[in-house]
Amino acid sequence: MKRSVLVFALFVSVPGLAWAQGEGELEQRSKGYRWTRGKVRFDLVDRGKRWSKKDAERVASAFDRLPDALLRPASDWKVRWYRDPVTTGRGGEKKPDASATTVVEKAWISMSDTLFKKGREDKCYSTVTHELGHVIQYALRSSNPYVARALVASLGTPGFTSISWTLAATDGLKSYNGFVSDYARSGNREDFAESVEFYWLNPRELERANPRKYRFMRDEVFKGVLPPKSQRLTNWK
Repeated sequence: MKRSVLVFALFVSVPGLAWAQGEGELEQRSKGYRWTRGKVRFDLVDRGKRWSKKDAERVASAFDRLPDALLRPASDWKVRWYRDPVTTGRGGEKKPDASATTVVEKAWISMSDTLFKKGREDKCYSTVTHELGHVIQYALRSSNPYVARALVASLGTPGFTSISWTLAATDGLKSYNGFVSDYARSGNREDFAESVEFYWLNPRELERANPRKYRFMRDEVFKGVLPPKSQRLTNWK
């Protein structure tokens, strides 16, 4: 099963230019679905629950709205998107308060029922963006997810930790950090993922909260790609 592919102009990744890449293709497989756009590919894999067509299309729609700059690191690591009734952590523990969680060293993301309730399309889109933010933080450190996890935990993220937490593991919050949400204050990883999420969905709010984080996201994470107004959200939290 395939959806139609819309072809748009792909602009050179230079600050100040907009982005337009279009939809990918979604095909059903024996244990889930596969989404592909050019060289970027993700498998949506059945685990605690089977992927329904409707749920897979909702996640695919989120991928469609995001640039390759954010998607490619997770694609390169062959990150799998598992469908679970309740979000499941790295040790198999259930996390009913979380709608999704990323286990980077095992290259998978668990997605729960709460993301697929009627009327929560924006929540699914924002959550996919957030979880990809976790992946790309590690990918900036190393091409090996196991090594990357250790380095981020011990040394933080070059260029970002100094404007978020002075040292991720020990020094904690500083008054000048400028966090974009209360959840971003809960740790270095969540600050990074929240900054990714806000850059793409509400860039003005991130720039207002912390111009340096905004510039880092624009230049280092999104490679100069600016979020078009058609892909932004407000009041999704």
